[in-house]
Amino acid sequence: MKTRYDLVDKLPYVPGVPDTPLTREQTKNREMYLGGYDYMSPRISTEVPDCGFPMTVDAYSLCAYDCSYCFASMIKISHNMAGKDFNARKVRAIDLAKLERMLSGKPNNNLYEQELYNGFIRYKIPFHWGGLTDPFDRYEQQFGVGLSMLALLKQYNYPTFICFKGDALMHPEYQMVIQDATNFVFQMSIAGLDDHMGRLIDKGAPAISRRLEIMRMLSEMGKRVYWRFRPFVLGWSDLHMDELFAKVNEACLGKCEAVSIEWMALSGMADANLKALYDDMSKHLGYDVQEYWRRMSRSTDSYRRCNEEVKRPHFLKAWGLARQYGMSFAVSDPHFKELNDSCNCCGVPKTDPILGSYTIGQQTEAILIAKRKGWVAWGDMAQAMDWAANFKKVGDHINFGSGRAHNKHKAMSVKDWLHMLWNSPENADSPYRYFWGKLLPQKDLDVNGDIVYDYVRSDYENEDPRFTDTKETHRNCKSCGACGYANTAYEGKIGKAQEVAGPVIDIEPTEPPVPTHRTRMEDEKRLARENLGVGVG
Repeated sequence: MKTRYDLVDKLPYVPGVPDTPLTREQTKNREMYLGGYDYMSPRISTEVPDCGFPMTVDAYSLCAYDCSYCFASMIKISHNMAGKDFNARKVRAIDLAKLERMLSGKPNNNLYEQELYNGFIRYKIPFHWGGLTDPFDRYEQQFGVGLSMLALLKQYNYPTFICFKGDALMHPEYQMVIQDATNFVFQMSIAGLDDHMGRLIDKGAPAISRRLEIMRMLSEMGKRVYWRFRPFVLGWSDLHMDELFAKVNEACLGKCEAVSIEWMALSGMADANLKALYDDMSKHLGYDVQEYWRRMSRSTDSYRRCNEEVKRPHFLKAWGLARQYGMSFAVSDPHFKELNDSCNCCGVPKTDPILGSYTIGQQTEAILIAKRKGWVAWGDMAQAMDWAANFKKVGDHINFGSGRAHNKHKAMSVKDWLHMLWNSPENADSPYRYFWGKLLPQKDLDVNGDIVYDYVRSDYENEDPRFTDTKETHRNCKSCGACGYANTAYEGKIGKAQEVAGPVIDIEPTEPPVPTHRTRMEDEKRLARENLGVGVG
């Protein structure tokens, strides 16, 4: 009897997938051990307010690794996405028949497929593969669904940004599929140099040295490689940073395109499973991770990210090293996003020939626009958000966690929801609170009744002119909003933005300034109370 999984049952025969002992064993394992082919993928990421790759795709519902800082575990638990299969380790796979329908322009007549197709896929908005699970982990080597997904994405030449740390790519079957593909860009995740610490924290994942070998293999194949220096784990990532940059540069044959950095975030609502991971990490790092993050973060945040002063010396040093090795610099953290070389927190420029169709009008772009002209308005964002209006009800795509929050917002379109966040500075996802007061609401609204946010310069920007030179900080972003792309049609309350012109300035990296441990928090709270009567927590 045929089922809707017929395509999946025949995955080894998808064009481009070799028929080898490995793929035949993977077929057998799928038939015996997979829990089904109904995993909800692709989907809109919960990071959509500040992500240029809001359409994430994963081959499996679970990851084979048990990294102590696991962001996916935190998301699944806090948003009730895990279900009974999460702790039971019952693995489900993506329905590739559904994926092929959307890639071929023939989505089923249901809201989920229609809106993903009309909002993203027909415009070739890139997939971000590896949002919650690793594409090339042990599950992939056991089942091979990702290998068939590679072939399917190659067949339709669909732009895909693949973030991973697994080593299934070292098998020749995978190399045969990607060898002549022109639609993939790879991002290797390496959070620290020390192999021993890596095995203790990235449990089950390949050694750091193995990942560097994979970066070299991809570079020698002529593939484009990015580096995900995330999460930044204090006590591991900060050790031997100079040597780590040098080794990544060497592995990529001097062609690593960008480095993206983000401070580790911990859940303030951790359950017993997450707390056990954090306790284990504390044992290896030599300090109480949960207590440190609690003391260095805002008490009102469910995601504890630590404050700006803790991160400053490490992020500014990484910025200098990226300049030294010719890598674009990107920050996925709410702090220091103003140093991004593009309006994409993975470091992808808008002119990229494969991934340049990513979405704009997100908060990374907002802070770069504000840095350049001193302020940013909703009109700067809204004109780049046509894609968001295609999603009529945000609740059909994003789980807000609590029932109260979900019921409050579920009937809004994605664009209306983002608009609401913009005008709700008390909300944790508003530009004001998300950037910890770096974007400060003006007292007066613009002509459309929307908040205008002023840019607040940090101490380090006042101390070193390199960090305020937009010709330098946006050197690889000649067509994004930070350099005039999204501002040409919006005049707003103050006036049209001016173009940024002039040659790129090459500046030798130096040691970052020593932090003074002074913060802007008191000034921010005072100004906020005067303007809108809200505080930063």
